[in-house]
Amino acid sequence: EQFALGTRSRVPGLFVARRVAPKGKARGILPGVLVVKIRFDRLEREWKKSAGTVFVTSGQGVILVSSVPKWRFETTRKLNETEQEQLRAQVEFGERPLLQNALFARNAVGGPVLSLGQNITYVEAQESLPNGWVVHVLSPLGSALDAARNFGRLVILAVTGLIAALFAFYILRRRAIIAREQRENAARIADLKDRLVQSNKLSILGQIAAGVGHEINQPMAAIGLRAQNAHKLIAAGRTADAAKAIEDISALTKRVGAITAELRRFARRGERRGGTRIGPVALQSVIDGTLLLLGDRIRSSNIILSVDKTDARVIGEQGRLEQIFVNLFQNALDAIGDAIGDPIGDAIGNAPGDGGRIDLTIIRSGETVSIRIKDSGPGIGPDMLGKLFQPFSSSKDDGMGLGLVICRDIIAEFGGEISALPAKVGAEFLIKLKAAS
Repeated sequence: EQFALGTRSRVPGLFVARRVAPKGKARGILPGVLVVKIRFDRLEREWKKSAGTVFVTSGQGVILVSSVPKWRFETTRKLNETEQEQLRAQVEFGERPLLQNALFARNAVGGPVLSLGQNITYVEAQESLPNGWVVHVLSPLGSALDAARNFGRLVILAVTGLIAALFAFYILRRRAIIAREQRENAARIADLKDRLVQSNKLSILGQIAAGVGHEINQPMAAIGLRAQNAHKLIAAGRTADAAKAIEDISALTKRVGAITAELRRFARRGERRGGTRIGPVALQSVIDGTLLLLGDRIRSSNIILSVDKTDARVIGEQGRLEQIFVNLFQNALDAIGDAIGDPIGDAIGNAPGDGGRIDLTIIRSGETVSIRIKDSGPGIGPDMLGKLFQPFSSSKDDGMGLGLVICRDIIAEFGGEISALPAKVGAEFLIKLKAAS
């Protein structure tokens, strides 16, 4: 910690620094330092409005934070030349002369116990802080107190009560400010989570873009070919055959429309604070949308895909449920791709050229719908199993370790849960969602 002027802004504040050191093998490396600057402008304004003359001094008696701005970097006691040189050498106070405050210089500030004959105009209360700083509160004595000095003990009680009341008011006001800031911080955190979910969606779209493009190109090419045939058939007078070609064009156009609509729905950002429409969702529609986005990759991977048909409805939101399924299917496809043709793949039964297997099973039990997604990949190592849902934990070289964390948070918002099950072969995930009545 260090209280100092900003090198560029020249605005004073408390600089708090902490080194950032990684865990594991790279522990000896120091990649950087995190520094936070805390400014006290708002606190000083609150003091000025609610508590009168309040200031904080360092261990050397230098005023750092004050409801009277011109007092900053003055001192409560006179510093000798050696002390001043030592403080200036720390470059904390710029070129300030570090002069003694006028009130303290003329001994106009006294404690709660006063003696006759003192030239006291302010009474002072102090509170020491853990970091060596001291909070000072000054209250003016005024003519009424001067007239009552002969009643010494009575005056002490009155001033002490006044100071206690000021502190109580200050504490209550600060608590209200802190509560408001906590609510604002909670709203900001919720917004950041929404942005993270949306970033994950866009990242997935980037990964599957080529496959979706191929899904669209095939029907588009077929539309062009059938349009040419229809033109020739009409010219040849074969209207019935031409009508059939036009019907094919209509069906292919609907296929392209379904793919693009699915892309738009998947990419759309949820309106969290406006109330994302969480409600009954047909699980089969979520699965169909997932397979529509990943269809090309699944076919080109030559895997065996087994998916249960279901009429179950669950509590959730279709776009974000699809995000979960796409995340898990992408992880399974990546794992199977890593296993094929390597020693691990041979060990689990994936012979060269075998595309592996993904099974999706659905079971409803009472008010819960359980979805199991199992793949024939290399599985999850014991060291990773316990930290799968921790941020930035990933077994992939280029993985961010956020996909499963986002899946868990979304499912929790729907009142469900996700877990990784121990499996002899491959990886297996269990999702439990509330059934919609």
